[in-house]
Amino acid sequence: WLHYLQEQDSAVCFYCATAVQQKMPQTNYIDNTFTKAGFSNWQKAKLKFSKHEQSGFHKNAVEMVTNFHKNKKSIGGILSAEYEEERNDNRKALMAILTSMQFLSRQGLSLRGVYINNEENAESGELLRLRASDIPMLTTWLKKSQDKFTSTQIQNEVMEIMAHEILRKIASRFSGRKFSVMVHESTDISNTEQLVFCVRYVDDDLNTHEEFIGMHNLESTSAASIINTIEDIMLRMSIQLKDCRGQCYDGASSMAGYKTGVATSLLSKEPRALYTHCYGHALNLAVQETVKKNHILRDTLDTIEEMVNIIAGYPSYQSLIKGNTIRVQKS
Repeated sequence: WLHYLQEQDSAVCFYCATAVQQKMPQTNYIDNTFTKAGFSNWQKAKLKFSKHEQSGFHKNAVEMVTNFHKNKKSIGGILSAEYEEERNDNRKALMAILTSMQFLSRQGLSLRGVYINNEENAESGELLRLRASDIPMLTTWLKKSQDKFTSTQIQNEVMEIMAHEILRKIASRFSGRKFSVMVHESTDISNTEQLVFCVRYVDDDLNTHEEFIGMHNLESTSAASIINTIEDIMLRMSIQLKDCRGQCYDGASSMAGYKTGVATSLLSKEPRALYTHCYGHALNLAVQETVKKNHILRDTLDTIEEMVNIIAGYPSYQSLIKGNTIRVQKS
């Protein structure tokens, strides 16, 4: 504890001097001889050193300085703790953004709505501002000028990741089981050909499950293009054609054609994948043929179709029908 100052030819107490310098409690009563002025009466050095070492002031200074250095954090440690806290806050804010997107998707609500290129007024932005009242770090996050992970591109990427995770979970449910595929080709409002793909399987409790896998764009409506799309979907889902025990399509020639249809091509690769004509389409065809044979039903449906076209084409008629409907409900 004793330090020698060569320039002053004196000695000071390290612990007492440090306690005074740091302005620790009860340091006003410590002898200045061993703190500031320095001890230089070497004839009485042994006696004074021993007396100072046994003094209560010195012992308190030793305890205070020792505890001070134990509790004192390094600059690196302080910065590391601040960085860790900031990282945890950023993670909480990011999780709030992701869970908000998940909520909107589950409820069938749009992320952006009519505000496609406006993050502030989009549905997701309004929801985040609402949640920020309960999540303080989210408020700070949304005030950032960039790197907020709320852009259109990042939202699309996150939605794609979520979709892939859902497909993996669905695939794990019937992994190794026998299954059937239900495929339907249709045209959307933008006149794009799409393929709707569903899977049907039975679990260990003999409960039947139908899972919607997705809608995929088609290069063409030919049987070859549809088969390539089906095989690509199976490959992405990690399911094998050898486990397929059924296939269900409509009666279109590209699907059910005897020579080059999708059903025939898949049967040639897996004979146990039996083809079934979709009952919904079969019923629709049966109803159409029945209506053609009955002039009363045919005229009724034609009249209803004309009425729908008239009402849909004139807003004034729609308002009239809506007003009459409300009055009927009240009466």
